[in-house]
Amino acid sequence: MCVDALAGELASWGRVARSLPNVWRGGVSYPVRGPQGQYIGKMLPGKGLYLDCDLKAVGITRPVLGVVERSTVRRLQDFLTELHHHEGGAITTLQGVKAAIQAGLGQKIIRTQQIASEIGQFSWVDLFSGGTNPTTGVAQVYASIPGGQIYDTSSQGVLNAGMSDPVGTNTTYLISFGANIQSGGAGNPGGYTAMYVVSDLLVAAGAIPTDTTSTVTIDTVALPRYTSGAGVLMTFLQVIGGATPGIVITIAYTNQAGASSTTTYMNNTGDATPGNCVMSSPNSEQTPVPYCTLQPGDFGIQSVQSFTPGTADTAGNKVAVQLEMPMMFVPATAVWDDYAEYDSTALIEGLTQVALTTSTGHVAALTVKAFCNATDITTTQNHILTFCSVQG
Repeated sequence: MCVDALAGELASWGRVARSLPNVWRGGVSYPVRGPQGQYIGKMLPGKGLYLDCDLKAVGITRPVLGVVERSTVRRLQDFLTELHHHEGGAITTLQGVKAAIQAGLGQKIIRTQQIASEIGQFSWVDLFSGGTNPTTGVAQVYASIPGGQIYDTSSQGVLNAGMSDPVGTNTTYLISFGANIQSGGAGNPGGYTAMYVVSDLLVAAGAIPTDTTSTVTIDTVALPRYTSGAGVLMTFLQVIGGATPGIVITIAYTNQAGASSTTTYMNNTGDATPGNCVMSSPNSEQTPVPYCTLQPGDFGIQSVQSFTPGTADTAGNKVAVQLEMPMMFVPATAVWDDYAEYDSTALIEGLTQVALTTSTGHVAALTVKAFCNATDITTTQNHILTFCSVQG
């Protein structure tokens, strides 16, 4: 890749990072890996992209907007305070991972997930809600508002269903995630590039009407994990009908401090068909992030209270809300079947812990979002998702 093209890609990543809710102020960050598993740096939500080298090391001689160079900050261990999922735990070395796998505590889960509708240009799709249920083969169905439901590995259709729960005092770690898009004979191979986002799906609620200007009560159930709400974000997805771009929605929620807050989002996606993430920041240009912005000063969400459309959408249209803890960002390439991998055993910040739902003993439900930044991707395309975990 030439220097100018690389600078453009880094600037694009920096723009995505700045468009995320400003949870970096609360000490939350997300690791970034390259398509071949190479360590790139950190997403600093609301701030920019932390690059784990100096720009001059890759031949760039001028500053790149939204990119923070390594030499301008201290080492990552001192610079960032991780509030979640990067724990020391019982396994602290690669040898410990290998020993646990040899003891039969390793596991690989592979999902083939086909999207439910076309992914349009500059739009996101959630492969849990936007795809077919890998257990039943039918579209996902959300519990209705108010309340919704919590999710873990026992929930029907979650992408990592079957991931073993910890034995005794063990902890479960996601040691590797891999993904690619498998061509089904349609679409443009050069049209799929940007990233996958792996999140812990905590709570979701559906049947939220958008064909009204009245306030709709949501009142999501309590978080089963990360109960303070720090770092937890929300996303809204179209589940019935195709949303009308430009409608501004006002959301009332409870922040990480237990205080009432409000925010707005606008449907800015390029192709708002069912299954796509329909929310984005009103000023996110052509790279909307798959999470709603928060009220200034907030860096997390405990629950969502209500939803008020500024304009009534088409009769019968409905959305769903998901509360999630982002865990990793993985860039993809523009080549079909080019495998993008995240290997936490090689990361400077250590293994990625999969949280436990203490009330049931089940581990977290994982969901994956995918982004298209060029031409449309049709429903004939399959995403191949691989989750590797280990206990110890």
